[in-house]
Formats: sequence, C-alpha cells, structure tokens
Amino acid sequence: MSTPLAQRPPQPSVGQAVSHESADLHVTGAALYTDDLVGRTPGALHAWPVQAPHAHARVTARHTDAALEVPGVVRVLTAADVPGTNDSGIHHDEPLFPDEVQYHGQAVCWVLGETLEAARLGAEAVAVTYEPLPTVLTLTEAIARESFQGAHRTVARGDAEEGLARSTHRFSGEFEFGGQEHFYLETHAALATVDEGGQVFVQSSTQHPTETQEIVAHVLGLRSHEVTVQCLRMGGGFGGKEMQPHGLAAVAALGSVLTGRPVRVRLNRTQDMTMTGKRHPFHATWEVGFDDVGHLQGLRATLTSDGGWSLDLSEAVLARALCHVDNSYFVPDIEVHGRVARTHKTSQTAFRGFGGPQGMLVIEDILGRCAPALGLDPTELRRRNLYQPGQSTPYGQPVRHAERLQVVMDEVSERADLASRHTDIAAHNAAHPHTKRGIACTPVKFGISFNLTAFNQAGALVHVYKDGSVLINHGGTEMGQGLHTKMRQVAATALGLPLAAIRLAPTRTDKVPNTSATAASSGSDLNGGAVKDACEQIRERLVTVAAKRFGTPPDEVEIAEGVVSAGDQSVTWDELVREAYLARVQLFAAGYYRTEGLHWDATTMQGEPFKYFAYGAAVSEVEVDGFTGAYRVLRTDIVHDVGDSLSPLVDIGQIEGGFVQGVGWLTLEDLRWDTSDGDGRGRLATQAASTYKLPSFSELPGELNVHLLERAGEDGAVYGSKAVGEPPLMLAFSVREALRAAVAAFGPTGHVVDLGCPSTPEAVFWAVEAARAGTTGPYAVSRRGRSAPHSVRSGLRGVRSARLRVLAGLLLVPDLVEPAGQALGEAAGVGEDQGRGLPRDEVDDAALDVGPDRGALGGVLRGHGPVEVLQVGEVVDAVAGRRGVGRRVVVGSGVPGVRLPGRWLRGGRLLGGPGDACPGIGHVGDRHHDAQVPLLGRRRLDRGDGTPAGEEACHLLDRAHRGRQPDPLGGLGQHCVEPIERHGQVRPALGAEDRVDLVDDHGLHARQGLAGGGGHQQEQGLRRGDQHVRTLAGEAAAVGCRGVAGPDGDRHLGRGQAEAGRGVPDAHQRGPQVALDVDGQGLQRGDVEDPAPRALGVPGGRGDPVQRPEEGRQGLARARGGDHQRVLTAADRLPRALLRLRGRGEGRAEPLPGRGGELVQHVGGRGAAHLGQPVTADRQSRGECPRSGWTGVRRLPPVHRAWLSPASRRRAGAPGGGGSP
Repeated sequence: MSTPLAQRPPQPSVGQAVSHESADLHVTGAALYTDDLVGRTPGALHAWPVQAPHAHARVTARHTDAALEVPGVVRVLTAADVPGTNDSGIHHDEPLFPDEVQYHGQAVCWVLGETLEAARLGAEAVAVTYEPLPTVLTLTEAIARESFQGAHRTVARGDAEEGLARSTHRFSGEFEFGGQEHFYLETHAALATVDEGGQVFVQSSTQHPTETQEIVAHVLGLRSHEVTVQCLRMGGGFGGKEMQPHGLAAVAALGSVLTGRPVRVRLNRTQDMTMTGKRHPFHATWEVGFDDVGHLQGLRATLTSDGGWSLDLSEAVLARALCHVDNSYFVPDIEVHGRVARTHKTSQTAFRGFGGPQGMLVIEDILGRCAPALGLDPTELRRRNLYQPGQSTPYGQPVRHAERLQVVMDEVSERADLASRHTDIAAHNAAHPHTKRGIACTPVKFGISFNLTAFNQAGALVHVYKDGSVLINHGGTEMGQGLHTKMRQVAATALGLPLAAIRLAPTRTDKVPNTSATAASSGSDLNGGAVKDACEQIRERLVTVAAKRFGTPPDEVEIAEGVVSAGDQSVTWDELVREAYLARVQLFAAGYYRTEGLHWDATTMQGEPFKYFAYGAAVSEVEVDGFTGAYRVLRTDIVHDVGDSLSPLVDIGQIEGGFVQGVGWLTLEDLRWDTSDGDGRGRLATQAASTYKLPSFSELPGELNVHLLERAGEDGAVYGSKAVGEPPLMLAFSVREALRAAVAAFGPTGHVVDLGCPSTPEAVFWAVEAARAGTTGPYAVSRRGRSAPHSVRSGLRGVRSARLRVLAGLLLVPDLVEPAGQALGEAAGVGEDQGRGLPRDEVDDAALDVGPDRGALGGVLRGHGPVEVLQVGEVVDAVAGRRGVGRRVVVGSGVPGVRLPGRWLRGGRLLGGPGDACPGIGHVGDRHHDAQVPLLGRRRLDRGDGTPAGEEACHLLDRAHRGRQPDPLGGLGQHCVEPIERHGQVRPALGAEDRVDLVDDHGLHARQGLAGGGGHQQEQGLRRGDQHVRTLAGEAAAVGCRGVAGPDGDRHLGRGQAEAGRGVPDAHQRGPQVALDVDGQGLQRGDVEDPAPRALGVPGGRGDPVQRPEEGRQGLARARGGDHQRVLTAADRLPRALLRLRGRGEGRAEPLPGRGGELVQHVGGRGAAHLGQPVTADRQSRGECPRSGWTGVRRLPPVHRAWLSPASRRRAGAPGGGGSP
C-alpha cells in the first residue's frame, strides 16, 4: 500500500539535519577510493599513456620495441590488441587508440609496467612519428571556418523580428566566455581484474556505472553481463566523470584481459587536465528589444558552444543551454539558434549545470549591460521581467510556482537589507575615489530532469535481514554530494526505522542494472523514488504480518522508530522481521521509479522536459581596487528553494559549494590554450593549480548567509523535496553583476560596463580603465531605435585585442615576432604558459594605447648598450585598432633582446638588420588626444626599390626630435609603418622584473657615478673580466599630465630635444618618458660581480645598503644562446617613501668628470615641471602634484641610469664612438 510520493509520515527521518554518512571517514582519511584499492590488490600492473605532442596530426608509425626493453615494462597496448571495437564514445567518434590525433596530449597507446615509474619510462621509450595537420583551436576560428558537429537546434516562440520591431530600445552585441576545469580532488582512476571464469570486474571512479560497463564490453567484444562495474565513492565528479571514465576503464580492462593480472589506471593531475573534457566555452551573438518601461519584447540570438574534438554530450548540453537562455524572465517573442563547434581540444563534457549556466549567463549579461542604457537599476529591470503565474517558457512548458520568483527576490532583498545598503554603498563610493563597492541581486530558475526522457528512471534493491538490519543499494553514485545520506534517510522514513538501522552498499551494475548517470540534479528524485518504492513493498508485507498477529486491520498498524504497534499492542521491528521470515514472507524488494508527465521533441525543441523548476536568488556585495582590479566579496545572502528538504545540512552544504564553484567559473578560472603557430600549438597552458586559479578561502564572501525557502514543498517529488546539486551554481551571477556595478562607479553616471568573463582581477582592471575613460571594450553592443548608437562590448579574449599582462612582477608584451617567445620566457625565468599570443587571423594592428587624462609618451633610445627604463603608473594596454583603453603605463626594466629576421621597426625606431636585437615600444598621447605607434611593423620598410629605408626612417625621427617636424611619432605610426598582416603571428615577449639590472659586456673596466643625497658624487667600479652591471639610482619620480603632443599635429614635441634619443624633452612641454630596453651583447653566465655596498642618495635619509654582495650573483636567467642575463642588485631594497624628481628635464647627455663617457638618464613625469621639488606629504595625501594638472600621485620605482663608455659605442659601431647612445 504505497503512499503519495510527497507525503511524509509522522516523525520522519527526512528533514532532519544529519551529517554526511561518510563524514567521519572523510575527515580521518579512512574513506577508501578507487585508487586506494591498488594496495589491497597484489600483482597489479600500472598503466601510463603515450601522449601526442600535436593538436592535430596523423600517426604514421608506432615503434614499441624500445619500450619493451625497459626493465619492468610488461606490455604496450595498441589498437591491434583490441578484440572488440576500438571506440570509447557513445557516438562512435572516439577511438581508444587513434590513428589521427585530435588534441594535444591525446593518448595514442598505453604502457603497462610492474611499477608506475617503469610504465612512465616505457612510455618515454615509445617512438611515434606524426604528420602534423591543420588545427582549429578557438571558437572564433571554428565559426570562421564553419567547423561544426552534431545537429543545429532552435528554440523559438512568436516572431522575434516583430518583437524587435515594436521595441523602443534595441541593442545588439556578442559575448564570449570560457569553460571550467572540474578539478575534482580525486583524479580519474580505474582498477580492473578478471576472475577464473572470465568475468571482468572494474572498479571505476564513474558517475555512470552502466555506461562504463557498456563501453568496456564494447571494447572487449563481450556482452554486458560479462562485465561488472562498481563505484565505491568518488572524490568529486561535477559531471566530469559522467562520460570521461569509460575509455580509461576500458584500457584497464583490456590490459587485465591480455595479461591476466590486475591493471590500474590513474591519471595524475596534469594528465587529467590535459586529457579530459571541461565545461563548454560559449560564444553568443544577440539582439534584444525593450519597451519604454523596460519589459523585454524580443530576443534573437545564436549560441555556439566549443565541443572540442568529439561530440560527447555536447548536443544535450547545447539543448539545455537553449532551454535556459530565458532564465527567470518572460520574453514574448524569441528565437535562439544553437550549434556545436568542432575544435582540436579535449572533448568538452558535462559540468554542473550541463549548459544551463551558459544559457542563463547570456541573458544575465544582456540585462546587466542594458540596464544603464535604459536608465534603470539592474535589479529593478530584472524584477520587471520575472515570469508571472500562467506564463510558459519558449519551449512550451508552463512555469509552475512562478510566484516563487518574486517571493525569493523579496525575501533575499529583505534579509540582505538591500535598500539601505544601496545608500551606504553610494556614500562609500563618493568618499573613496580608488575603491568602489557594488551590490547586485540576481534570480535563478532551473529545470530539473534529464532532457533525454529515457534517462528519467531509476532502480533500487533493499534487503531486510533476519536480525532486522537493512541494506539498500541503488543506481546513484556518491561523489561527496550526500546522495547516500539522503537515501538512508528516505529508507528510514519509509520503513519507520531509526537511521542507524540502515546501511548502504556501493553502487554496482550486478545489483541494480540499467542505471542512469548521477547527474542533472536528479539523483535524489530518481533514486529516492526507487528506494521508497522498494521499502514500501517490504513494509506492506510486514504490516500484513503484524495485522494478523494483532488481529487488527492493516490500516491500524503503525511503524515508527523501530516499534510496530496497533492500539495498545506492540512488537519490536526485529521480532516482527523474524516472525515474517518464519512465515516465509519475502524480505527483499526491487524498487523502481520513473518521472511522470515528461515529453520532449528534441528536433522541434518543444515539450515539457522538466518535472519542476528550482528557484533561488542571491544578493552579493563586492569591493574593487581601482589600481589593480583586485576585489573582495564582502557579503552574500542567499534564499534558495529546495522544496521540503530531505537533509537540510547536506542541502546547505550543496548551496554553499555550488555558489563558490560558480564564483570560480565566473571570476577566477581562466582556461588558456597555446594558440600560437609554434610547436606547442593546442597545448593546455593552465594544466595545474599553479596556473589555473581556483577559489580559495580568500575568495569566499566575508559573510555568507544561506536560507532555505519555507513552505515550498513540491508535489510529485520524493517527500516534497527539490533538487539542489546544480541550481546554486548560478547564484554566483550576483557576484559578477556586483562587480559590474562596482566598476560602473568608477565611470560617469549611466556608463555601460564591458566586463569580460571570467571576470578576473585583470578583466576587472581593464573594465575600470574603460569606465574611467568613458570608453568601451573590444566587443560592441549597438543601440538602435530612438537613442543614439551606443557601444559596449564584452569578451574573454577580444577578437582583435591584445593586452599586456603583468604577472609576478613581469610585463608580458604581445610581441609580434615569430622566434621571440621561448627565448624571452627563458630569459625572464617564467614558464611559457604565462604568456599568450593571438592567432594570426585575429590581428589587424597592435599598438600601445593610452587613453585621455593620463596619456604617456613612449620612446626608445638607440644604441648598443642596455638602456634601463622608468616605470610610470601601472599597466600597459596594447589593443589592436582601438584607442583610449589604457590610462597608465608600466614597462619593466630590460627586455632581453629578440633576434629578428630582417629589418623591423618598433616604437618608431629602425632596429637594424637580421640578427639585431629588438628594442621597445612607444606611444604619444595627452589629455585630449591619443596617437598610436605600432609595436612592430610586420613588413620591412623600403624606399620602393627594394633597398632598406633604415637610415631614412631614423633621420625622420631625428629631425622630429630636433623640433623640425610636428607630431613625428604620430605621423610615423600612421604613414611609415605598415600594419601587421592578418596572418601575422603574435607571440609573448617578456620585460624583465622591475628594478632588475642588466649585465652587459664592454670589454673594459668602467666606472659609474652615483648622485648622493647631499649633492655629492659616489663612484664604484664594476668589473669581473669584461662583465658590467648596470645599476639603478635610488630616486623616484612624481608624474603629471601636461603638454603632450596629440595625433592631429597641432602641437610640436617641444624643446629640449636637440639630441635624438638622449632622454626626455623639457618637462614643461612634455609628458612622461617611457623607454623599453634595447639590446645587450656577448654575455656569459659567470663572472658577475655585484656592486659593492653603498648608500644611495634619497632626500631626508640614506639608502638601505646591500649587506651581502653575493646576493647579486643569484637568480641569473639565461636566454637562448646565452646572450642575456639579469642580476638582482641593491636596487631591490631601495626606499620608496618619497616621490621626487631629480636631474635635468632636458635629458641632455651629462658628462661625468674624468670618465670620458656620458650618463644617460631617463626621467619621467606628467607635467613634471617641479624638477627637484619634493612632493610634500600633505600634497601627496590630497593627490596633488605641484604645478601639475594631474591628481592621484602614486609611488613609482627609481629613476634608472646607465653608464655607457665611449669604447662600448665604438665597439658597437656608433659614429665616432662618442655619439648619442
């Protein structure tokens, strides 16, 4: 006698706050996972993959003989060993041992060894030859080349064109955002054995044991009943173990069948990240319309997901994205198209939300961007468009309990005190020009059930033993989410027993067959229904036995807390079970559940695919640092609808974890692949926790409040509960929208914020810069209708955008040269995965771009000795074809030289012939104008007759410096340097760390003069053989912003430039000077003598001398060919408390007495007319510079000086040995 699915009996176990059933084992380390079983399995072999070094290539030969000679290697598995079908995918497009490599790191064969080390060495000994093939890596490339796979789908209702036509406000744009690595604590693992009867038993860390069973049988040429798969427990899954474990389990099973021994496969972290799929990145183009009060009228969009190299679950992920593009909002006329791109990357797969978050992010980004343009508060715009009772989704499903959207929004707003905090935040922002706060409220509506209707079924097996103990087994898998805990509570409630009487066995396919994946947030709904069904079958039989014993009708018998009673008669559960056994009553049952009321047409994308919707809302407040883009999540309040919770403690944990994982996806986790044309093209650059940023405690909200919506029971779900696995992830939209609000506070009222995704501190910084400048980002949103056009675009990696990135104190320059990347990476001591270039077809032009208000002049000194640089401000932005994006400039001291083929121009300077080193970058800008000087012209300059135009170009610049031609750099950038060709390659080039000296070779004993704080001079000798260290003086410069030439040529560069390239013009006329290093020569690794300890002059005190001179010989980094090295010096300890500009503003060559050489000094300042005048503490606190129109003084690194001897110039070929350096 079964009861309604949602009805709870008196004193239920469900609804009680109990801890996770394995919590003690987890925290003590006693919990067993798949790979822990290897130690209990004697004689196990270990497998190691041979991974391909190409993103796309044909395997022409595999030579395994050398591997078999490695001690401990037992066998090499190849396609020839497969007795069944060489395929591990459900679409028959994933060969287990491929003949054509489809992504960088794909396994082409596997080596089995007695130890893991033997297997690894054997894999290194396998010789594989490849024929490289063309690759498609990015969504942009895939769309341009029409590289798609699977079916194209469309969700539509009404007439989108008509809805847009009647809109009074129309916007259009595009949005690209990244994927996410699962980063479960336990990597993929499988352990296979074969018994004496040939039965294959596989222990696998899998979310879908039945499908793992089917794939293993498929590969081995067996029937499913000959293979058993068990999942003990998983150390995290998040969807990443729904499809990806099958091939790995098949490798283990194949090895075990062939060798007759247990075989273990476990991926290390790097292998797991490079070989398995991730959350799908998406690209969206859209057009949306609103009426006069902000109601959505029409939406037309195209969503393109990056499916990677095979189809996997990409079609289903796309379908769910299309079904969730509306999120919580009613759009009367809508048309959304979807397609799956095929790229040469890992096959992207299921991830918490399964496409739903990607679809919802599109509409949330649209509303966040359009609200300021509509003159509405973003929260109010969202409220006005919430679903109302009686409305349906675009695919035709009525939105049940739509009123709960308004309820959760109201409740979370009240609990978060949203209204008063808006006022407090406005006051804070008015008082703090460099830190801004933002707050946002976002809702969630998420459909629960598998889109594929057939998956919405489950089974369970319940055993009651003669002593009254109960063992349950169901088709769901435990990955830390608490499913087994809930199933124990469901069984205890259905049987009327205390929780301690219930035990749960691991999931195995020979106990419960034909299971669905534990995914789609449906694990509790499906398996809970099956467990309840099995328990009620047993209970009904026992009630009949009790009624006979008591002599009462069965409906008067009650079972609660292990006691069976009817009226004043009672018996214990254990006694009744014993009596039932003796009466030959069946004490076990198989339960089954199928979700009723579902129907779905995957072709027309119409129907009712979901049992119900889960609702929620969150309010988050953040604080953003305008100088760095760093931010803190100050507080988050969440109200979430979990129905009538089965296990509140577990549900709250799931909400907290899902929210934090969503914050990681939206704001931190940035997957990067090498998109260059080099040997590493297609390699995942972020393949470890060292390069892939995961949320940590520091990224958690300072205050996190979670409340479960009350009186929200769901009819038709087990005991009235709702799913909680996936929906909370989308609550993190509130954090990203709060960041948008904080960034907007840096700009004018109504500024539309372009915020990339993931919204990393770097992305936030650029958005802040754009807000301050009142400009927009690399993507555009066109505003149509009654208002003037408006542009505000957003993206992960702008299609025509290259940005300089500051990482670990290093400046990463998108250098436009082919051979530069690796050498520079080595020279700076930084892994190559920290720099990223742009594909050839994504670049029209690249220039250093500095916006209004804080313009900067960049220049490069010619010469053949190292030229140190002055750092001004913070960040350089090089954006192709755009202006006014950056506002401050940072250049590092000493970019190692880059060997270039042919003559090249960079920063308005001819760099010489083949083999010469490449100097730096330049820019001209002022408060009103921006001019761009290309970083590097891809083509050679010539006079038209094929001969180089080197000297001519230099003379042009020289004449300009002498004041003979107005606006030389702007003109040179526009007319003398041809733009980079579309097929030009962009590679990263690295500047050396700030305040790091260069070591160069001059072949003689040089002397250096140092200015003391009291005006006296100090001298020191630098030599060891012919090595010389360029040291830094200990003074800093204040910067201003006046008198910089603009691109219109209406002002000349000013006086003080009589000698080309010798420093900066007069500070009364010119803005800051930014120089990037030229070249160093002939260095060897050893024999570098650090400068002796000395006191450097700083007004008001003495410098902090280096106490240990030997420190200067540490940290040398060798470039390719040994041409460039760096050595840390005393400058790293220089005091930086006082801003002061010293020296001559004209930048003339300043001879040092008795030295026969010149001291070249680079100084910088925006309106730095106050030479030698300190910035007082009170002025500094007010952000003022004397006689300068600029505010916001920052501390700057020291002025850098270089001593260049006449001999070094003669050796380098400078005219007369004594010309300008």
